[in-house]
Amino acid sequence: PQRKIGYINLKYHMVYESAGDIWHCSSTDSGATWSREFMVSDGSGKNRQPSIALSQYWSSGGPIVTIVWARKDQELMDILVRRLGNTGTWGSIENVGFNSCDSGFDEAYPAVAMEDDFEVVAYKNVRTDEWSPTGIIVWTNAEEVGPVDGTEASSGHPSVAVPAFQQSKGIFGLAWSQEGEIKYKRYWDCGRRSS
Repeated sequence: PQRKIGYINLKYHMVYESAGDIWHCSSTDSGATWSREFMVSDGSGKNRQPSIALSQYWSSGGPIVTIVWARKDQELMDILVRRLGNTGTWGSIENVGFNSCDSGFDEAYPAVAMEDDFEVVAYKNVRTDEWSPTGIIVWTNAEEVGPVDGTEASSGHPSVAVPAFQQSKGIFGLAWSQEGEIKYKRYWDCGRRSS
């Protein structure tokens, strides 16, 4: 479910984890050679499970690459996002989700999808309190949509997709595994409505 490579504007973009950090590189010759690696994470904590999304969003220097990953730092787990704009400049790291205990670090598997300026992040949360129940959590454009109805401790490996030319309607699809089955929900209105 986690995308590690994508292609846009005659360039491949790849994300991976190494030595506890998240790295990005790109290729303009179909992978024969790759650019110098760029550390997407900031060197703090243990960073894992990166996922990448690409977009054609060109107005206002918007992002063309979005990377999401899980970071464990002491007792906390965070879901972090960083974007590369069409000017070649990396934005700052943003925290879009957290889990106050580290028991779910190996199960988070954050996923990201985007189309133009509409971005969706999904991850598994294992925190079991009234503020953040166990299950799949969804964010759209850095705002929490909330836990997905029907997800639970056995839910995992979320995957998201935004159909082309539907971003203005906030339409996206979410799939996840649960008790040996694949579940699916379709969202619209930026995640406020689902079927």
